Amino acid sequence: MSGAAKEMIGEHGGGEYGELLADMIMPSHKPYPSCRFIERAVTFYPGQITACCANPATGLTPLIAPFTGGELSAEMLLEGRSRIKARHKAGEIVPECRDCPRLTEDEWSVRQLGEYAIDEVTIAYFSSCNIRCNYCYTVTNPELTAPLSKAPRLLPTFQQLIERDLLAPYATVRFSGGEPTLSPEFEQLLVLLTNHGVKSVVYTNAVKRSEAIIEAIRRDKLELIIGIDAASVGVYKMIKKMNYNEKVWQVTAQYCSALQPNATNKVWAKFIFCLENYREAYDFVQRVEAAGARSVYYDFDASRSRPDTMRAGIGLPEEVSDHVALLRHECARRGIEVSFAQAGMAWLTPEREARIDQEFRRLQAGGFSACV
Repeated sequence: MSGAAKEMIGEHGGGEYGELLADMIMPSHKPYPSCRFIERAVTFYPGQITACCANPATGLTPLIAPFTGGELSAEMLLEGRSRIKARHKAGEIVPECRDCPRLTEDEWSVRQLGEYAIDEVTIAYFSSCNIRCNYCYTVTNPELTAPLSKAPRLLPTFQQLIERDLLAPYATVRFSGGEPTLSPEFEQLLVLLTNHGVKSVVYTNAVKRSEAIIEAIRRDKLELIIGIDAASVGVYKMIKKMNYNEKVWQVTAQYCSALQPNATNKVWAKFIFCLENYREAYDFVQRVEAAGARSVYYDFDASRSRPDTMRAGIGLPEEVSDHVALLRHECARRGIEVSFAQAGMAWLTPEREARIDQEFRRLQAGGFSACV
């Protein structure tokens, strides 16, 4: 245990917070059902703080504390987490965690987890955005969103977590959307985390250029995922209802130019296959290469991936498979890393996956693509 951790327990040892901290840093070694998210993670949702984004089995989230703004104390976070753990230790799994495949019976020792109270954070406000992507749940399910004006400010919270030695300097902090760069505290918060040593993961549409993002990329402290989805102005406007295509590609090039030659973290250009854009897969890879990006994420429009989620009763056509193969082939040919993001995985049936693999092998063997 670090000197700082011992000092904190000693400083607060006479009170309830000291007991909570001691339980966090020096837990008992009797096995109980838990997971890394319960033990070391927090997720900021609109109106609440949870241990994770969702139980994969039920979609429920174990509540740590309600939070609609104002001061968020470290005590509140630790107390909420301790309540969940206490019930699990007593043999009663909280309803939100029942049937979760992540739950594991273990000792959950400091040796496994590290001594810091928090080493993973997700900021998931799903709030305001400056574009309106057809496939986004903020458009298809607006009741799940919260306006940016109502999102609680987290800069004081993170300052407190760092000052109290609760946030690990090796932590990962994820910023999801809407669009995180719209937050008035985004720049300051990202600078604070970067200076602390944290790795940040930011999902952005790159409409708004961020100096804090550029500096974090230069220091290899940030993984960036840019949702672009189009090569041409016309397709961009069909998907996003705005005309930012050329600006976004310019900002993407600026972010890519900040990458150091041996950087561990990456700048990903993301392409979600949807009705409007799948025929642009080849052109998209060309623009990725021109912008200096070396990594591509692809996915499928989740709002059209299953019969019960098809917008206006329309799903993705089978020929999308051939364009996926073409995208993968062109990335491989140009030395661009490619990865599947899996949000729309329900569309990828074994038959479609086999078609993609067959077409990819044919292209690799020197075949001509009818998609171009």
